[in-house]
Amino acid sequence: MLLAIDIGNTNIKAVIFSQSEIADHFIAPSFDEIIKSINQREITEAAISSVVPDKTKAAIKKIKSTFGCDPFIINRNARFNIKIKYNSPETLGIDRVCSMEGAYQLNKNKLEKGSYLITIDMGTATTVNIVKYPNDFIGGLIAPGVNTMFKALDQQTSQLPGLTVDNYKSFIGDDTNSSIASGVVNSSVGIIEKAINSISKLDDCKKVFTYITGGMAESIIEYLSTEVIYDKFLVTRGIKSVHDLNRE
Repeated sequence: MLLAIDIGNTNIKAVIFSQSEIADHFIAPSFDEIIKSINQREITEAAISSVVPDKTKAAIKKIKSTFGCDPFIINRNARFNIKIKYNSPETLGIDRVCSMEGAYQLNKNKLEKGSYLITIDMGTATTVNIVKYPNDFIGGLIAPGVNTMFKALDQQTSQLPGLTVDNYKSFIGDDTNSSIASGVVNSSVGIIEKAINSISKLDDCKKVFTYITGGMAESIIEYLSTEVIYDKFLVTRGIKSVHDLNRE
């Protein structure tokens, strides 16, 4: 079985794949907590996407000692199904690539000329990634994540309270708390809908497939007026896809 690991700034997500099927999944702040849940499984292979180098080193060591295998580390030198047309590939987050790889794997037989894939990952940052038919990653957008915005307002101001999405009431906030919550939620909604609408209006665009994932995705989906597909395993699906491609 393959252990696919997505190491983010806040949490680590791990999915166990039995061939093409998801056998189990876990999420925790540390890899030690992940291992406690899965160390009785028959893991034969592992693959890692990470944006935190120190956590990557710890995960590699733990995988070797626990499962006796060397994990495949996805970096920009790996083979991808997506062609990266990006002016600074050395700074491109591998998690962004893996989200696109996951969406591409789910849709590769549906894509035709005029198709675009959009993936939105709502974690510490909100990233929007755009793939143009046949498989060209042409760029995207990066913005502060929902909780990052809340924390910034809490830390950088002396009178604004610490809040969450739960404080959202409506588009027009009727007190300070709900006004802040509306500003944060609708900032996130706005960038997503702007991206989808902008791509949909391109002269060569005939169809758009939009996927959303990440820890804050479920909290924001209900406020979107555009159609998106939620897949909590999108990045780990991409990790598996890249692992399988490079193993071949």
